[in-house]
Amino acid sequence: MPGDEIIIKRFVDLPCTERDTARAAIEEICARGARAPFSSANDRRIFLHTWVGAYIDAAAEHVWIAWHANDAAIVGYLVGAADPPDHAHGFTGQFHVSVFRDLWRDFPAHLHINVDATLRGMGIGARLVRAFLEALRSRQIEGVHIVTVEGARNVTFYRRLGFTNEKQRDALERRLLFMGHRLG
Repeated sequence: MPGDEIIIKRFVDLPCTERDTARAAIEEICARGARAPFSSANDRRIFLHTWVGAYIDAAAEHVWIAWHANDAAIVGYLVGAADPPDHAHGFTGQFHVSVFRDLWRDFPAHLHINVDATLRGMGIGARLVRAFLEALRSRQIEGVHIVTVEGARNVTFYRRLGFTNEKQRDALERRLLFMGHRLG
């Protein structure tokens, strides 16, 4: 699938009548990307709220979708916030929030991204991130960060996009990697 068939849209630019369907598609991509199966429907609900729903509910202006033009299907998303995770309602359930709090002054914005596994490597994720970074720059946000685990395959992806300010810390029996990108 050539990348020119993919359209990047902001969630808030969708007609209100399409937002519930778009949210369901985003949640499905998120659920398929989970590292382990859910032990219950409630665990799935909590996971989706933490990593997608809280962003749509509290910061919908920073939700971007990758839309396949030929079949009108959502194939990826980026959810983000311009403020540090503990300043926006609903983000405090994320396990890494307190671990990197001292770095937020320089990198206050954050994001989570997911692209359908069958379409990774086609530039869709990079286009989503670039759209979000441009929106942050227009608001004079000075930095953005992501948190991943040391050695994850997404580390190279983020480095290519300029997330090169790195700090490692241990939390929840994992070695977490904070990756910051200065926007100024």
